[in-house]
Amino acid sequence: MKHILFLILGLFLLLIAGNVTADSVPNLTGTWTLEKIEYLQYSGEIIEDVSNESAWTISQQGRIIQGINQFPGKNGLVEEKIAGVISPDGTTAHVVDMNGDLYIVYITDDDTLTINYLNTGVMKEDAGYAWTLTEIMRKKA
Repeated sequence: MKHILFLILGLFLLLIAGNVTADSVPNLTGTWTLEKIEYLQYSGEIIEDVSNESAWTISQQGRIIQGINQFPGKNGLVEEKIAGVISPDGTTAHVVDMNGDLYIVYITDDDTLTINYLNTGVMKEDAGYAWTLTEIMRKKA
């Protein structure tokens, strides 16, 4: 009888734990500002840079995120729409911008994102080559 009771209790606890972890979606809503670009690669060159104007402003509904990526461009501040989805385990998000470029976002903790950007869309054609960068963003308080 004790074995059956422990088995039922174990299954009950497993179900509760599963529901708790399944519902825990990180909250990315807010403004995220650039802290550091770890590297920026143009055809083999590595450049470190930080811009005080770079930011993501994100709204979220469940695992779906959308917002604006803001960064300095040749003719002033550029604002691109972004949209993506948070992974089931809540550790990454896959985001695309309106030009078709891809961002793989690692959710490091509640206030830190590590973003890998793969320039494979329209900007690749404009520049004449593909490039990539990794940046760290912090949630603005």
